Amino acid sequence: MDLALGLPGFHLVGLPDHACNDARTRVLTAVRNSGYQLPQKKITVNLAPGDLRKQGVAFDLPIAVGILVAAGLVPWPERPPLVVGELALSGEVLPVRGVLPIGLEARRLGFQELIVPEPNAPEGALVQGLRVRGARTLAEAAETFSGTNLRAPASPAAQTAPAVTADLSEVRGQATAKWGSRSRPRAATTRC
Repeated sequence: MDLALGLPGFHLVGLPDHACNDARTRVLTAVRNSGYQLPQKKITVNLAPGDLRKQGVAFDLPIAVGILVAAGLVPWPERPPLVVGELALSGEVLPVRGVLPIGLEARRLGFQELIVPEPNAPEGALVQGLRVRGARTLAEAAETFSGTNLRAPASPAAQTAPAVTADLSEVRGQATAKWGSRSRPRAATTRC
């Protein structure tokens, strides 16, 4: 994250996909609608590592919090938490997919705390040894990040046995196989 002198702008580097690239608009609008005033500087966000494709909208909230820290609007904590979430233009934090595996990776990397959208907090709280705090807005997430207004950690989601259904919505590629799984077997017909 870098804020530098020059023509005001927002540059996102590090192989972002279209959803990540759209973060430029979502983040700047959410920051403004959350009551923050950014300095008129050139903003550069590096999504490292640069050779790994970044996908999805879960980068919105960490980008926004990073910009607020770089601008000096939010203090850097002694032990920063990992942050994940999508931003609405209003500054509301929207739920994202994959919070459980993100929480497991956060714990593996040595993070003690994770900030996620409030609806995702019970899912993230399933990870033992990781404090998961939900946030409803960008301002709430920024306060939680800096430690100025800590919300209570989330409780784990109630675990129920999932209904077994064939769902290939997460499979990428293999279009023919997915299409074939949607067809239903035809009933046998006899001709007289």
